[in-house]
Amino acid sequence: MSGRHKVAVLVAEFVGTYVLATAMLAMLVRTNFEFFSAVAAAVVYGGLYLVFGGVSGSHLNPAVTVAQWTVRKISSLHALAYIIVQLLAGYVALKGAQYFLNQTLSKTATGGVDWRVLIAEGIGAVIFGLAVAAALYKDMENSKKAVVLGAGLFGGILVASLASNGLINPAVAIGAKSVSWAYIVGPVVGLIVGVNLYNVLFTDNTSMAKMTAMVVKKSPSARPKSSSRAKAKK
Repeated sequence: MSGRHKVAVLVAEFVGTYVLATAMLAMLVRTNFEFFSAVAAAVVYGGLYLVFGGVSGSHLNPAVTVAQWTVRKISSLHALAYIIVQLLAGYVALKGAQYFLNQTLSKTATGGVDWRVLIAEGIGAVIFGLAVAAALYKDMENSKKAVVLGAGLFGGILVASLASNGLINPAVAIGAKSVSWAYIVGPVVGLIVGVNLYNVLFTDNTSMAKMTAMVVKKSPSARPKSSSRAKAKK
């Protein structure tokens, strides 16, 4: 990997995370209806995947990076660099939002460990994690991956919003001033479970389907050989 490409990867993660965090923060500030926040996040994430997916993979979420690290889709050093850049982008999104709104945003997370919020964020992250794993392991066009990721994030946020702010992203939590154990541990554990669950249950099925398809394709070509041998015997 060249020096230019390394810079491009980190810039892509920073810009993408900043845009995603700002979009979700804008929805949280302008409306209390989580449906609009989920729609905005899904559309923005899907679009950013089309823009930066070929550069950095468009993690745009420390929990996604950690989950992909657990299935060895990213090295430890690269994962650490991704997480630092993503968290920095969330902080810049917060400062930028406060500047444009000309006000200091109040903290939206309660102190201590709120188990309802943690579990809700975790379950939402599991749903999103399954979509992330599907994009990782299934052979799809980038446009289809963007739809899958957007749909997974949409569903995850809606479920999580029953008890939380519906963020499932520690970097976005920084931008929304929702930093707490629930908004950090919940998404990280949930993404790890979702990605690894898909890896254990569904990746073998995919490979078996490919092997079956290869066998079916090869079988017709075997027939002419048998007929030619029969003719030779005659």
